[in-house]
Amino acid sequence: MTVDGLRFRAPPQAIALRKSVKAGTLGGVLMEIAENVGARPYPEPEVEDRSLGRLPGLRPADLDAAVRKHSASIEPWIRVIAGTIRAAELLSRPLVAAKRSVRRIRARRRS
Repeated sequence: MTVDGLRFRAPPQAIALRKSVKAGTLGGVLMEIAENVGARPYPEPEVEDRSLGRLPGLRPADLDAAVRKHSASIEPWIRVIAGTIRAAELLSRPLVAAKRSVRRIRARRRS
C-alpha cells in the first residue's frame, strides 16, 4: 500500500490478487485472499468448545451481513479520524513554515 496524503492506494500486486479471487460472498473473498497470501486462518490457539463443529449454522450471507454492519458502524469514526488528521495537517503548516524561517534567520546570523 502507498499513502498519498489521506489517500491509500493499492499496489498493482494487490489489485491483481483481488481480481483473481472468484468467491461470490464477502466472507469468501476474505478467506480466499487470506489463503492466497499464506495467512493462517486462526493464528491464536482456540479455546472455545468446538464439539458442535466450526460455527454451526453460520451461512455466508450471515457473515456478509455482519461484515457490512461492522463496516457501517465504524464508517463515521473513520471520517472523524480522517478529518482530525486533515485539520492537524492544516494547522501544522504555519508552524512548520515558522520553524523554517527561524532556521534561516539563525543560519544567516551564523554566516
